[in-house]
Amino acid sequence: MLERYALEKYAPRIINSNIKTRRLGYIIALVKIIGNNFLFIDDALRRLESWAEAHQKEVEEYSGKSGLITASPKHYPAKRYFHLAKDLRLIKVSRSECAVTKIGQPILYLAESLRNPFDLTNEQICYLLKRILENDSDCFLQLLRSLEKYNEIKNIFTQFKKTLLDHLEKKIENLGDILKSSEIKRRRDKIIRWTEERKYLEHIIYPRLDWMTDLKILNISKRKEGIYEFTEEGKSFLSFLNEMEKANLENFDAWLENRYYEIFGQCFIKKEKNLLTTLNSEEHVKLISDLLEDAFRKFSSPNLPLSHMSAITFLEYSCTKLVVMGIIPSFNQLKDLLKRMAGYRFQWQPSMEDGFIIKI
Repeated sequence: MLERYALEKYAPRIINSNIKTRRLGYIIALVKIIGNNFLFIDDALRRLESWAEAHQKEVEEYSGKSGLITASPKHYPAKRYFHLAKDLRLIKVSRSECAVTKIGQPILYLAESLRNPFDLTNEQICYLLKRILENDSDCFLQLLRSLEKYNEIKNIFTQFKKTLLDHLEKKIENLGDILKSSEIKRRRDKIIRWTEERKYLEHIIYPRLDWMTDLKILNISKRKEGIYEFTEEGKSFLSFLNEMEKANLENFDAWLENRYYEIFGQCFIKKEKNLLTTLNSEEHVKLISDLLEDAFRKFSSPNLPLSHMSAITFLEYSCTKLVVMGIIPSFNQLKDLLKRMAGYRFQWQPSMEDGFIIKI
């Protein structure tokens, strides 16, 4: 019988979003506010409200007032973004305190816009898009495919519930196992029983449309008219996703680990690109050595007797940096190179989806 933790990977990947959580720039800001500290949750929320007040002009210049964080006695606007960051596994909560997770830590060191923090850089887009695909693919990808057919908001609302239900039914059929598909069935039945369909759809559709705008998948220019058009990057990204679907790929996580960065580079990076595998041995050693030294300075605790860091933190950080540099990597390629690096010990534990790197 499958244990509870083994069943989690079969659960539907749908974030419980709120209509007010529109701007991904607030997620970046929250992670940076917490930083490498443990903060009381109320303290983090107050600091996010203060940051939002200081940057209100920038968010209004970028997108108007949609998703704006304002101060309130119970921090409701800030708290909605806090929950979104938690659902994206960027922050964790222990009792009344919060901290940045291993997955969230690279955000602290990604390149940021010098002009407007809500206008995300390629590094930030690459990183957040992967987090959304990991945690919200069942909703996010179906909305993308709906936009391929309909670009007016009224049409999207009319057909999205059916699109999502059809997708969940297909997942249930493909799993072909009562226990594995139990969580998906529960979500499907909950959607079927919606009593206020328009209200539920507003909480699902509007935030994701704005996330897609922040991620440069959708064009911002006609959004106020209720028309959503793909950017050139978005069209290219959707084309790759459709190819993946035609290939009937069942292991989405494997696709994310070993194809995501290649596809992101092809779609979003407008410079000459080379595959990591095309570099020679000497170039590999120099490149990985530089990445390791950089990452150890950022992610290794100074209080440990040996320089030590999480493997997943290094892999996510390094893959993002490499692809924006124009070097296309995958997790497996980096893992293979790490195993051969003199002066370091690397171990990966598949059951934990993490491991460690030690400088020896």
